[in-house]
Amino acid sequence: MTLAEKLKLLREEMELSQTQMAVNLGVSLNSVYRWEHGVFAPTKKSLKKYLDLFGVTEEWLFAENPCGHECAVKSGSEQKEEFTCPYEMGTIERHIIKLYKEMPEDYQDKVYRSVKRFYSVFQKEQEK
Repeated sequence: MTLAEKLKLLREEMELSQTQMAVNLGVSLNSVYRWEHGVFAPTKKSLKKYLDLFGVTEEWLFAENPCGHECAVKSGSEQKEEFTCPYEMGTIERHIIKLYKEMPEDYQDKVYRSVKRFYSVFQKEQEK
């Protein structure tokens, strides 16, 4: 997937028009159109706004081989259950992972245990 395709995908996942995207980034509609059609790439300033808005990293945005990245969340030496590859996640899922990674490890463990408890409750409710 090219940079242009990824930029368009991110915008569409948020259900934003090119006009709305331009307003969010503080750029012209023409700029968004050109980025999404591969005419030219965003400036560093605009790129930073994209990354912050969509919760993705530069590595993800510019990676040519998305499946070559590690997709598991680890805590210490213990490997936890694997998540879907970030390239197959939606914007909200990527944002949740980004927030999780910014937490100190002790908070990550608390969040992980809480999510597992909620998921157990969810599974029990689905079995009814």
